[in-house]
Amino acid sequence: MSDGLEVANNMDPADGSDAIIDSDGDGLTNGEEVVAGTDVNDADSDNDGLSDLIEIDNNMDPSDG
Repeated sequence: MSDGLEVANNMDPADGSDAIIDSDGDGLTNGEEVVAGTDVNDADSDNDGLSDLIEIDNNMDPSDG
């Protein structure tokens, strides 16, 4: 995860474990969220009522609301 992304999301760029933490509790690690293009601090990045994990697990787009 880039230092800029970590700083923008209130993480410590010197702490590599940030990528394996699930900051929003949706079942995806921060690293998985970065790859998926979802918000590491919002369990439902597109605010459609389905968590990012449910959408990814069901081949849906978690960013298309």
